[in-house]
Amino acid sequence: MTAEPAAAEPANSTADLSLMLQVSTTDIRSHYDATVLPELDHSLARLRADYLAGNPNRDLVLTDVDDGTSTPQLSRRVLDHVAPFLPGGPTPAFRSVYVGTIGEPSCGNRRGITAMKAECSSANTSGWNPYVQGITDSAVTAAHIALSAQLATVFRWAYPSVTINWYISWEGFLPTLMRNDQAGIASAVVRAAYVAYFAALSRVLNTVQPSGAYLWSPALDQPLAQVQADGQYGTYQANMVSFFQTVRSSAPAITSLRLVVQDGLSRSCLLLGGSYNQTASSRIIWSQNLRAFATSWLSVGELNAELFTDPACPADGASCAVIARVAQYQNANVPIGPSFDLLSWESLQ
Repeated sequence: MTAEPAAAEPANSTADLSLMLQVSTTDIRSHYDATVLPELDHSLARLRADYLAGNPNRDLVLTDVDDGTSTPQLSRRVLDHVAPFLPGGPTPAFRSVYVGTIGEPSCGNRRGITAMKAECSSANTSGWNPYVQGITDSAVTAAHIALSAQLATVFRWAYPSVTINWYISWEGFLPTLMRNDQAGIASAVVRAAYVAYFAALSRVLNTVQPSGAYLWSPALDQPLAQVQADGQYGTYQANMVSFFQTVRSSAPAITSLRLVVQDGLSRSCLLLGGSYNQTASSRIIWSQNLRAFATSWLSVGELNAELFTDPACPADGASCAVIARVAQYQNANVPIGPSFDLLSWESLQ
């Protein structure tokens, strides 16, 4: 009796994704975990093989290219492993790379920035938020931009053959940013501060390497249904249009902006609030909504699908759940942009 052929394994939904790598945390981990850099090498070799086998359209975002110390330097420890695989390198594995300089500071991690005000120096730092108080503090953003210029310049010097696009390092929460209820500081002031930051950062990065192509990946911190139920939807729509129009006119160095929002669902148990559930379905709704704001300058609708597993969320972050979530996006024709992160991606294959 002839045995029936085994059923084909379903395709892994994450196999062909574009990816992100947070260089600073990889550097920190590599000092106490000897497996990190060999795992990175293995992943990059696999991505190179994919590229040669006919997947030439994968992008990479390098966030926080510093070494993660309190006196940030370029992380040659990690980047020397990655650079040969970047566009312009001898063994490319990616169509394009977006380089982010250094993440926004927090009270617990000043990232080399000393211009922090008293509320961040006191024992009670709950009132200091990098996306509200931080972005609106011109001394802090100026120090951050100066550090960004230094790191970008050293990156350009260290890897002169690499073809660079830029990543906007100061992230945020997109729905909250576009509402009118920021705690303590008027939302219009916060949005204006982001515009000023985009303009100043792109101006200095353009002097290091003219590119024009930028990517920004703020997070989704609430479902669209919550914005609508709170009576903020009209405000959100108007602010989305005016904010990105103002960025375009104020930051001419940015000739195209790619908005890839973080889905936040590998840590969803930390985000649940009220009666609004944070699910893949809620992120699909966001993607569909955001696409209405697309212009010839602004690309929107892509999701940054978090690929890591969070011990605090064992159900939401388990590998099988990550793969199923990405498949749900793909089945709904949701475009998936560079996703966090490369080392987590390897564990899903």
